[in-house]
Amino acid sequence: MPGYAQNLADPPGAPAVQEKDNPDKRAGDEAFAAKDYAVAVSFYTKLLEESIQKKDTPAVRDAYERLLDALVLGKMPDLAERYLLRYQTDFPNASALALAMWKGDILTQKGEFDSAKKLYERILPDLGTQDPRRLRTLFSYGTVLEKIQDYAAAAKIYDTIRQQAGSSSLGKTAFERMILCIASNNRPEKALELLMENPPDSPAQSASYNRLTAYILLKRDGVETTSGAWMSVMSSLKDERDPLAYLVASSYGDAFLEAREYSLALESYRAAFRAASEKKELFDTLNRMISVISAVGDKNKAATLAMSQLELFKNSLLTPEVKLRTARLLQESGNSKGALELYESVFNNMNSSDAEKTEALREYALLMGRLGRFQEAAKTVRTHFRNNREELGEFLLAEVLVSLENSEQFIPIYENIARRWPDQAQKALFLAASACLDARESRKALEFVARLRKLPLDAKTSADLLYIEAAARGAAEKTPEVLQIYDEFIRKAPKDDPLIPKALYHSGAMAMAMKDMKSAARRYSRLIHDFPAHPLAPQAAYWLIHTYYCLNDEISAERETWLLAERFPNSLFAVDAMFKLATHYADAGVGTKAEAALGKLAKDSRYPRVQARAVYELALQAYRRGDSAVALKRLDKLYEKFPETPSIADAYYLHGDILRARSDFQAAIPFYRKAAEARPDSPVAWAALGSVGDCLLAIASPDRSNSKNELLSAVHAYRDLMDAPRCPPQFEAMALYRTGRCFELLDKQDSAVEQYKKLLYRFPAVRAVHHPTETVWCVRAAEALIDIAARHPLRPAMENARFALHWLSDANLMTRTTAAERFEKLKKVKFNP
Repeated sequence: MPGYAQNLADPPGAPAVQEKDNPDKRAGDEAFAAKDYAVAVSFYTKLLEESIQKKDTPAVRDAYERLLDALVLGKMPDLAERYLLRYQTDFPNASALALAMWKGDILTQKGEFDSAKKLYERILPDLGTQDPRRLRTLFSYGTVLEKIQDYAAAAKIYDTIRQQAGSSSLGKTAFERMILCIASNNRPEKALELLMENPPDSPAQSASYNRLTAYILLKRDGVETTSGAWMSVMSSLKDERDPLAYLVASSYGDAFLEAREYSLALESYRAAFRAASEKKELFDTLNRMISVISAVGDKNKAATLAMSQLELFKNSLLTPEVKLRTARLLQESGNSKGALELYESVFNNMNSSDAEKTEALREYALLMGRLGRFQEAAKTVRTHFRNNREELGEFLLAEVLVSLENSEQFIPIYENIARRWPDQAQKALFLAASACLDARESRKALEFVARLRKLPLDAKTSADLLYIEAAARGAAEKTPEVLQIYDEFIRKAPKDDPLIPKALYHSGAMAMAMKDMKSAARRYSRLIHDFPAHPLAPQAAYWLIHTYYCLNDEISAERETWLLAERFPNSLFAVDAMFKLATHYADAGVGTKAEAALGKLAKDSRYPRVQARAVYELALQAYRRGDSAVALKRLDKLYEKFPETPSIADAYYLHGDILRARSDFQAAIPFYRKAAEARPDSPVAWAALGSVGDCLLAIASPDRSNSKNELLSAVHAYRDLMDAPRCPPQFEAMALYRTGRCFELLDKQDSAVEQYKKLLYRFPAVRAVHHPTETVWCVRAAEALIDIAARHPLRPAMENARFALHWLSDANLMTRTTAAERFEKLKKVKFNP
């Protein structure tokens, strides 16, 4: 639980304002009383130096103590620690208790909570119940217990304080902290009960109770249930410092962020920013806001806010880490110049650590390389490392070139390192081999492996070379010999070698390509069992399920699917496996199990697209089992909750199919049109355009004399389908035949014949065996030409019938004898006046 600033009206130890003291002391006391601790520090520092010059020992001691109080309450632990050491040196007989209290505050502010806890536990027994410092120390002790999340112990400490401090500001603050700790300790009902038993005594306290209640409900019910109540509380917050409001708003922001409710997270963080009491709180909240804005993809806005942060907080809070993050945001938003300037400010700053300088140089050189200015970057890097381990700069440049996938340049650099610094040869050649492997330069990788084997190598490097050899050879050949090299590496490598999971995964993939499913399953299974936290584990689990399906081991496939969903709930591989399992259940006729698998996915709100697809699949299952009413209800839910997801096109198409199955062709047409519009130039769109034509044709067929408009509209739909840029041949064949059929019904015989012949020319008989679906439509077109000749036995029709019979014969769908016999029958009815 985040802590919030102590809100004490008169902090123990606060200097009283003196009227007859010198101006610096008086000004410092006034600033201290107004809680402007940074200003007070500047006056007390000057006061201390003047007192030291005057050699006024009592004045020096007094100045030290005032300064230390201001530094501690102003949360400047590093400076406070330095002056505390000076104070101890100058006054070795100073009160050990006072020193310990300052030390405890410093340790807490530096995040050394365990040390602070031990210190407070040591000094508290020495503070009597009447000692005014006891309550302050107890409060500090409670804060430390909160920080280490010992909420039960912290709540007891705060309860002790509030019983002793009563209705004072300290007592009320302790009560609030006690309630927060109890709620955070999984006892929200107890926290609510205590609030009820201690009603507020002022409007200000009523407002605090509302915030406490919001926090308790968040802990009890979760953010999805309490978001509405929090919005109401948030609207009442004032634009002023409020430690409790800061804590609650930050907590809601974090919860919304975890739930991927980015807009609500941002609003909550804005409220926290307005309520923040200290610069660090402002800074940290701004960091969170930048992260949220970046997460939703608004890189320009995130970069602008990050630059504002740099301008607003020109102090120790602007660490090199913050500058590096801002540089990355600027880079992502297209501001390369600003990014480069920030990188330079980090690696040219003497206060940056070596690691921070190296990271800044790496990102600087990478960006310069992408801008086509790598040579300039190389000069900067080499200048930086010129007097301090020059080889480090060369390794850095090679690493950047590897990231830029520039093997022509990184190979010579690694070879140069190996030549100039023999003690670095093994490292350089190994990195070169690994980089060549990643760059798919398998031949070069194997050359480096051969060179490395001529050097004295330790056991781990020798084993890792086996992995590189196997991976490099495996890129060109899938053979048992390569699998044996993988197995040898796995046997020889240390158990914690990070390459083992990759070897298991890639050898599993190779075994699967070789159709050795049992070997693949064994390798994937070991990866999952031995390295469950590895990034490849979800992927390996997915392919393990696939191998079980291939082995017809459906029980194991089902078991591993549910385990995958349990172990890796955030993985899209788990999602795909669940869909695959649902399809398997459906195909096997186990509809209840299929719906159970899909229901799990439909309830998962983390991935709206996945959720929408699951709802669609549930509707499809309902339709397949004959429950159209349930299917339509689920489709309506999809339209309402997920109108912008890709599944909407499939949903419209299914809706059209349901209405079409009821012979409600007119109602089905708009849904097919929506499906085509939702996902243009796709299989769904092609099928939908064809279905529009089919529905219009179905409407027209019973009464073609009054259906001219429908038939013409059907022709238009089929032509739209054929004109689609990537219309597949199967759809084209269907559309050509259906268009001919429409023309027949319109009594446009010549146009119909043209479509049928076009279809037969488009898909020649000699290729019929390669186009089974298209051949079905070709056969129907050929028979239609023969029927037309029988109805209208004129010479042109007879010639078309002969062409059709030849096509059927050439496609081996009819013997030549049968074709000749059928044509002879047609000749007998030929019109011959």
